[in-house]
This record gives sequence, C-alpha cells and structure tokens, in this order.
Amino acid sequence: MSETPPAAVPPPIVRSGDLRIGYALAAVMITFFASAPNFARLAFADGIDPLTFQLIRFSVAIAGMLMAARIFGWRVRGLAPYWRSLMALTVITLIASFGYMTSVRYIQVGLASLIFFCFPILVGVLTHVLGMERVSLRGGLGFLIAFAGLVLVFGVSFEAADPRGMALALAAGIAVACGFLITRRLSRFVPSPSVSLTVICSAGIIFITTALIVGDHQWPASSTGWIGAAGAGIAYFVGLTALYETIARLGPVRSASFSNLEPLLTIAIAFVFLGERLTFLQSLGAAVVVGALLLANSGRKA
Repeated sequence: MSETPPAAVPPPIVRSGDLRIGYALAAVMITFFASAPNFARLAFADGIDPLTFQLIRFSVAIAGMLMAARIFGWRVRGLAPYWRSLMALTVITLIASFGYMTSVRYIQVGLASLIFFCFPILVGVLTHVLGMERVSLRGGLGFLIAFAGLVLVFGVSFEAADPRGMALALAAGIAVACGFLITRRLSRFVPSPSVSLTVICSAGIIFITTALIVGDHQWPASSTGWIGAAGAGIAYFVGLTALYETIARLGPVRSASFSNLEPLLTIAIAFVFLGERLTFLQSLGAAVVVGALLLANSGRKA
C-alpha cells in the first residue's frame, strides 16, 4: 500500500526564500559532516575500537537530538503511515555509518573517501532514470568533473587495496544515495527534524545495544579520544538534520552536488587543526571540484 500524507502536514511549496535557506543549511551540513572524520581520527588515534566509537558517538547524538527536540518542540507523532520509509532510512544510516567508518581499518582514508563520494553521481543517475529530477548534460558533466577533482584531492592508489574496505566504502556510498531519494519523497509529508529524530534514535539504539551485548570495549586512552568521539556525535546529529532539510528544500541532485565540497573542507580542517600538509595536486583538485560545482549549478533558477 502506498503511504498517504496526513492532512496536518501538507506538501511544502518551494519559494525563493526556501532556496536561500536551503543553501544556508547546505553550508551547515557540509561544515559539520566535514568535521566528523577529523574528530573520528582523534578518537581512533587514542586507541578506541570501531564499535565503542559508535557507542559513544550515537549516545551523544541521541542526547543532542532529544535536547534539540525539547528546545524546538520537535515531535514524532503521526509518523505511523511512513514507518517503511523511516525504517529504510534507519537501515541506510546503519550501513553508511558502519561501512564508511570501518572501511578505513582496511584501506587508506583517501581511497575510502573517494569510493564513498561516488554517491553524488549515483544520486544524479538514479533521480534521472527514475524520473524524479532531470539532470542536464551540464549537470552530469559537473558531477564527473567533480569526481575527477576528488581523485586529485585524495591522491589515492589502488595497489594492495583490501577488497573488504573497498566493499564497505562502496556499500556506504550506495546506501547514502538511496537515502537521498527516500528523504526527498518523505519530506513532502513529514517535517525533516522529525525524520532526523526518528532515524538517529532508532539507529543509535541498535548500535548501542549491539555494543553493550558484544562488550570487550577499548575506551579512549585520554580526554582527546573522548572529545573526538563526542565531537563526532555532535557533528553527526547536526549534519544529518541539516541534510534532511537541505534535500527537502533543494532536492536530491543539488544537495548531492554540494556534498562534493565536504571532503575539501575535511582536508582544510585537518590542515588547520591537525597539521596535515596540503599538496599542490590537492589544491588543484579542490579548484576543479569547486569549478565543477559551479558548472553543475549554473543555469539553475535560484
């Protein structure tokens, strides 16, 4: 049976003001998601294991979501007609979170990120094939050029790459692409904060329960690791909430195109705060990605 919208939440009308808010939310999404890998790097360098990292990360994310829901009055009532879509987003969150974070145990971070960030191209292809949103030739070229720029940014090598890590990163990217499409359809009827609250709490409960059952935790050795894991949790719930609302306002294709900026900001944060070096090729790749983003979005009405 198809999901029918409750009368209390009519389909939104996108106006020029909505688009401007969407661009602002996209900036918030990119900033917080870009900071998450750097927080995770601090935590893993301090000795934490992946499952314990998810335990702390989702505990903080759930606490943050519940606090925000209390302050802003977010509700999860009236969502029963959409339980299939919400459950699908929960499963997608589990796959993406575990797959992307765990892939770096087997392959380089750069290679994992490159494979994961194939999802903007997948979003463009899927929305075009399914008739959800038409992707122009200019937009398609923009996606491909942006991916080529990311190849320069990450400077990856496929030599001695572990298939397990590549499969995990690819699964995470495919999951995220599917999540963009489901979120767009769901956002016609359900407020984005309600979606975020439901998905984060559901996925978090599963991760936390699994971590407690498995046991054998490797906790951070110092406060640095705790800050890293907690910071990743804050970045996650803020970024995901902004993502859902960005998709609702800008659509999946345009939102996915902005996601190409996320790894650039991740590297910039690592350069400023973690002392990592930025090579000429990485700088060139960043310029290519920005140019591709401008190409993909040129000609669109604001």
